[in-house]
Amino acid sequence: MVYLELEYKRQTGLREQNVSSAKIFQQTTADYKSAKARVNALEEKLALIEINAEQLEKSEEISRYNQDVFQVPGTAIYVELMGKPFTSINVDFRINRSNRISLGAQLAYGLIPNVMYYYLSGKKSRFEIGGGLSLIVSLVNSEDAPNDFQGLIIHGVIGYRYQKKNGLLFRIGFTPLFCPGPGVFLPMVGLSLGYSF
Repeated sequence: MVYLELEYKRQTGLREQNVSSAKIFQQTTADYKSAKARVNALEEKLALIEINAEQLEKSEEISRYNQDVFQVPGTAIYVELMGKPFTSINVDFRINRSNRISLGAQLAYGLIPNVMYYYLSGKKSRFEIGGGLSLIVSLVNSEDAPNDFQGLIIHGVIGYRYQKKNGLLFRIGFTPLFCPGPGVFLPMVGLSLGYSF
């Protein structure tokens, strides 16, 4: 690309001085613009996975990106204690380097599936913020069942996450929840342990 750009500038100068033929100038211009379009398209694809193309031009940056981007854990399975607000089993999926989504379920007076979204900042030790929803599908017929918790539950999370590829997943954070129906708000603390793939 650098060679084509220099050649394009050289041919432009020659053409202005009427030294180069129109045919050579047109071919050089076409080659340069075609290559530039391909480079722009590749830069846009790299941007989708949060890779800065300008930084990749430096050879020493490639190794760091291999570790920080391509080695980001893809999937994790973990158990969360008290965060939703009962013990839940969850599967965590990578959307890209900074965004994840998890699907989980709890068994407490009924089946409570949940979906959560997380935004992460950092590498292995990461700050996370996110939110999600749980829905109580059914309640057991028990006098001890917390009827105030029927229906939708809205979750939030602000916390710390340690996640290593093919290794430990550890999370701890402030996990408040809100039940719109009865208007109940509970400030919770959640702790998670699991394994990343």
